[in-house]
Amino acid sequence: MYRLPFRPGRLIWLIVFLLLTTTACADGLGADPSNSVDQAISENASATNAAAAPDTTTTTTDEAPADLEESALDLGRNDQILFVSDRDGNNEIYRLNGDGAEPSNLTNHPGSDTDPAWSPDGRQILFVSDRDGNPDLYVMAPDGAELRRLTESPASESSPSWSPDSTRIVFATTENDRAAINVMAADGSRQRQLTRDLEEVSSPDWSPNGERIAFAATTDGNSDIFLIEIDGRNLNNLTNHPANDNAPAWSPDGRRIAFSSDRDGNIDIYTMLADDGDIIRITDHPDSDDQPAWSNTGTQIVFTSDRDDGTGLYRITDSGGEVMLLAGDAVMSSAAAWQPITRDSQRIAFAAQYDSDWLSDIEQFTDIYVVNVNGASLENLTDNIAEDTTPSWSPDGTKIVFASDRDGAQDIFVMNADGTEPRNLTNDSAVDLHPVWSPDGTKIGFESQQRDNWEIYIMAVDGSRLTNLTNNNTADDGNIAWSPDGARIAFASNRDGNFEIYAMNIDGTDLQRLTNNPAADVFPAWSPDGAQIAFRSDRDGNDEIYVMNADGSDPINLTRNAASDDIPDWNAIWVPSGDQSGMSSLAALRVRLMGSEPSAFIT
Repeated sequence: MYRLPFRPGRLIWLIVFLLLTTTACADGLGADPSNSVDQAISENASATNAAAAPDTTTTTTDEAPADLEESALDLGRNDQILFVSDRDGNNEIYRLNGDGAEPSNLTNHPGSDTDPAWSPDGRQILFVSDRDGNPDLYVMAPDGAELRRLTESPASESSPSWSPDSTRIVFATTENDRAAINVMAADGSRQRQLTRDLEEVSSPDWSPNGERIAFAATTDGNSDIFLIEIDGRNLNNLTNHPANDNAPAWSPDGRRIAFSSDRDGNIDIYTMLADDGDIIRITDHPDSDDQPAWSNTGTQIVFTSDRDDGTGLYRITDSGGEVMLLAGDAVMSSAAAWQPITRDSQRIAFAAQYDSDWLSDIEQFTDIYVVNVNGASLENLTDNIAEDTTPSWSPDGTKIVFASDRDGAQDIFVMNADGTEPRNLTNDSAVDLHPVWSPDGTKIGFESQQRDNWEIYIMAVDGSRLTNLTNNNTADDGNIAWSPDGARIAFASNRDGNFEIYAMNIDGTDLQRLTNNPAADVFPAWSPDGAQIAFRSDRDGNDEIYVMNADGSDPINLTRNAASDDIPDWNAIWVPSGDQSGMSSLAALRVRLMGSEPSAFIT
């Protein structure tokens, strides 16, 4: 595997690059802030590696170790949820940490306050209140201050939802038994009607690309999920079922819609594909589950339920796995709202050496640091007289896996995101480096020199079920990259004489050689949809970034520059209009290597 020689200036370039790309993603509509550069730098023990912290939601699977199932549902402190409760005597809006701790009353008014919605930029909370006599729309700051009334009419407004760019609001309105979906500017001006000739309407939700609105409406005595374009055209009944389907909520990628339905006898949570209506049942409980709301990465859904002798707020994986009670005590049936992840609430993990007066005459060591993407709150997590390198965030943002020689050999460790409870996962005499989490958070892949060559291993997150995937004692295999669905691993290997890109199933089967060129092809990186792989190659005379289809076909030189271009990493970008609702872009970190060629498999 290729490892770049450590140069102090590269740490500066890495942090600047991550700040710029994270800022660009945060400013884009629906941009995904969870992308990282976990596989970006493969270096020796004194190298630097940076990774943007993902959204702090959780995923569990049937394969999760039993002793980790509960902890796997813990959320990071940055993730917050809005909900409605009458625990203080009337309906109020509360803010809750994603782990269920520290609920706080934001409204604290004798009126009824419901239907909270975070603005996508995280700066405002929209809600419905009858505090002035009629259900109208209001906005406030995230701490409950700066209250402002947006609507003032005899109609009853409900279920407001923000446009992805935080400039417009869609809501349901009812007056004199006439119901409609309306849109207005974020300051309450320029109100216009989108729908006509429907009975009851509720729960409008803006699509992540800003082009469509999903909502529930009653026709012929039952409620269905409808889609309509933002200009009022192309009204489409998605569910068209004799049961009652309600409370639609778009997934962050715009591909799925969660909703509640009584089609199987009682009210449960379902998801469907937005374009073809393929429906999956997520909850299956004799009590009522309602009001779904997606986490920022689309891996979790919170919902209200009366399953524990009172309405509570619960969380479940998007595939229907473990359920966790977040808040009980008479939480009302009004949809919860996840706090948007903004660039100021994201962190970067990296490994570095910092100058120290007391270490000036002896060896200095590399530690794992985290820093906010705005440059604030630099913190040393390991602060250890050892080489701690190559950190990688868990998909739920609660753990960091890294390599360290603190126990003598170079092993793989895992710790909490705040640096507490470090634990040696491999604990062997081999050299283990460059750990990378699987997308579902249940496995860790890494490179190990168990014998005289480098192999690719995977293990469970507690260090059990260690498996050698490559098992080839004549070649060096490394540069691990998980496919987005977690089913395949791309890697670099010199098993056929020079370094090429290969892919295999996560059990080591179905090995495929993807590149076939006399040059060195290394550092594979999957596109978010798994359809393409970017990589670095010097096949045109110097290091360039290439992209090819996932089967190895149609390689294209993207950079075409005399400089050395290195370490590609994909980032999903959502655009506000046009046909490219799921467009991906490739962010390539350009590093001028001063004419030096990286060495293979330096430890």
